[in-house]
Amino acid sequence: MSIRAKLIFGFGVTGSILLAFMVAILWTNANLNVYRERRAYALEQLEQAFLCREAVIVQIDEARRIFLSTGSREEYESAREEARGVFTAWRNLIEQDGGSETMSDLATLQQLEQIYGDINGYLAQAISLYGQGEQEEAIAVLAGSSEEDFEGRFLPASQEIISSGSERASLYKQKVYDASQTAGIVAVVLLAFGLAIAVTVPVVIVREIARSFNKMGKAAERVGRGDFGARVGIEKDGEFMALAEVFNGMAENLERSEGRLRKLNNLFLSLGADIIDNIEAIIDIGKDILGAEMMEYCRIQGGMLTCLFSVNGNTGFEVTKNPREYMAFRVIEAEVEERLNFERLEDAPGGRECVEARKFGMRSFAGYPVAVAAQGVVASLCVLDSAPRDFNEDEIDLLGNLARVLSIEEERLSREEGLKDFIDIASHEIRHPITILKGYAITLKERWDRLDEERIKEILHAMDSGADRLNRLADALLDVSRIERGRFTVHKREVFLGELIEQAVVDMRHKGAKNDFRVSAAGGGDTAWVDPDKTLELLTILLDNAVEFSPLDSRIDIEVEIREHEVVVCVGDRGQGIGAGDLERIFERFYQVEDALHHSKPGMGMGLYIAREIATAHGGRIWCERREGGGSSFVFSFPV
Repeated sequence: MSIRAKLIFGFGVTGSILLAFMVAILWTNANLNVYRERRAYALEQLEQAFLCREAVIVQIDEARRIFLSTGSREEYESAREEARGVFTAWRNLIEQDGGSETMSDLATLQQLEQIYGDINGYLAQAISLYGQGEQEEAIAVLAGSSEEDFEGRFLPASQEIISSGSERASLYKQKVYDASQTAGIVAVVLLAFGLAIAVTVPVVIVREIARSFNKMGKAAERVGRGDFGARVGIEKDGEFMALAEVFNGMAENLERSEGRLRKLNNLFLSLGADIIDNIEAIIDIGKDILGAEMMEYCRIQGGMLTCLFSVNGNTGFEVTKNPREYMAFRVIEAEVEERLNFERLEDAPGGRECVEARKFGMRSFAGYPVAVAAQGVVASLCVLDSAPRDFNEDEIDLLGNLARVLSIEEERLSREEGLKDFIDIASHEIRHPITILKGYAITLKERWDRLDEERIKEILHAMDSGADRLNRLADALLDVSRIERGRFTVHKREVFLGELIEQAVVDMRHKGAKNDFRVSAAGGGDTAWVDPDKTLELLTILLDNAVEFSPLDSRIDIEVEIREHEVVVCVGDRGQGIGAGDLERIFERFYQVEDALHHSKPGMGMGLYIAREIATAHGGRIWCERREGGGSSFVFSFPV
């Protein structure tokens, strides 16, 4: 039984008892008032009886005084009227009472009035005889009949009334006393009972509350020890049922979260070297943890959307040239790290026509972007259900955590692909000069005697160029190694920046560059605090890049500007330009706009990476801009 029910029952019983006590008190008080009224009535009657007897005695005395010639007829009449008034007042008193004793009191009064009427008649006769001069007869009537009636009848009757009234007053006095005693006892009992309730009820309530909190405390202690299966058992409909449900719900969430964390930990520990196996494991675990019917991982590459999904216990793989048919592509297309969440897929733009709804019958959708550094959003991880479902914040956060794990796998995949491309390109770059050296070495070995001096010089020059190319590749690889190991340093000193630019142009001429180099040095004659060798290398990298990707004999502009706190150098070409998506990535290590299979330009994708590190080591920066009229501008700035 709940505390509320117990209190209702207890207060119901208590109220009934208190009501009985109150009725008893009211009944006692009512009787007390009645007894008081009856006693007051008895006392008033007693008073009227005394007054009446006195009034009759006074009337008889006034009649005697007439006979003794000491009184007058007027005084007698006055006494008679007073006696009649007393009787009238007594009758009014009885009639106004209207109690159970009224009839008997009226009868007694009427009997007394009859006696008084006889006495009053004799007195009138005696006085009349006396006035007619018949004194002896008048005295005889007065002394005989009136006194006989008065003493023989009136006095005993009035005395009986007085005695009866006295007994009645005493009786009601005792009843008033008894009723007062009873009321006092009931009041004391009621007060004691009320005090008992005032003490008992809080004790019961506190005990019940303490018992409920004790249950919750023990359950919380078990949860604190890691036993997330602990639950609080509270009586149905109890006051603490809602609190217990909240606690039990919290424990269930903790148990569910602990189960999810355990599965995630097992997942992380089971991830191996195979990236595709890792992605499949992440999708399966995510589907299991979220309790969804479908989990989908889609990535975009080369305009093709590759989808790996797990639905109804089956794993599938699809590749499509129409990525917009998939809702998962909307997450990638947004190019921002924001999730999409639709409780009803049909409410989403194109939700009814997407493959997830049309082919798999899904009706709810939540997707999280998978981003890779310097590439942005490359994929999306999505969870779907065949019924409308509002994925809560915890589920979305879990989806985001899995997406971040997939981002790491995508980073690994990107690095592996970049490393493979680098190995392919490096093999090609190294093989070319080695092939030249090997071929010319065999030619000299086998045909030395038959070659003229001019031809031998050409071959030796070609071999020297090949050796220089190998040397540059080796230097670039060493620079990359130093950068990765944190050993790439610069040694600054004050130099003329214009001289470094002229030296770089001369070096390009010696390499056989046929382009028209135009130098615009606004303030280029000023000195700058830089590492001359590293700055010359930076300029050479940018000029090599401009020559390599520009048409033959095209113009290459070199602009130098000294600003307030920095020197800015811009190398502009008229080549094919660089796409907006590659403007940032071209400065990554081993990155090239062309893929390894279509590698047509020399280089291993290290030049611009080294250039960025040189600029950074000087406290500056480097960036690429698309040039008006075609081509690209590579700009770097050093602090003055």
